[in-house]
Amino acid sequence: MDRQFCWREASWRRWASPTAMGIAHGDVLLLTGGGRKTVAVAHLDESDQAQSGTARLSTIMRRNLHLDINDDVTVTSLGDDVSNGKFIRVLPIDDTVDEVRIDENLFDNYLRPYFAGAFRPVHVGDLFLVTSLVDGDPDVEFVVVETDPKPYCVVGPKTDIFYNGPPMSRQDVL
Repeated sequence: MDRQFCWREASWRRWASPTAMGIAHGDVLLLTGGGRKTVAVAHLDESDQAQSGTARLSTIMRRNLHLDINDDVTVTSLGDDVSNGKFIRVLPIDDTVDEVRIDENLFDNYLRPYFAGAFRPVHVGDLFLVTSLVDGDPDVEFVVVETDPKPYCVVGPKTDIFYNGPPMSRQDVL
């Protein structure tokens, strides 16, 4: 199977038949590797740079799965088994945010725009990096600490996003 994976999305490269595996463009996939799991969205990639049997994951996806380059990844289509989330709870990583930024601006400048209209799949334990809407503000990394339903869901417009609690230490997350 030829695959290329990108941050929060799995981009499919040329391969025999994605439909033979029951996977189509836009499907939510469960990625397993390194003793961990995460979720992504499938996207078909017909580029000339496709390499047979190769999956490329972003740095953050590899970190979520505890993988190095050239490690194996198992891909499973979740089909309709992924529910829209009732709520998720995320916390910032302490070395990416200072005390001044832990307020309403954290939601308005980071979380709301990141999730708005995107229908992003998340898995408990996932890290994700968000760029601020305000020029000059630093990027903030968050960890998903809870989802309802568990252990993964799709964040949609009706999903409540909670971010209460102290920032988490990167060492505690990894």
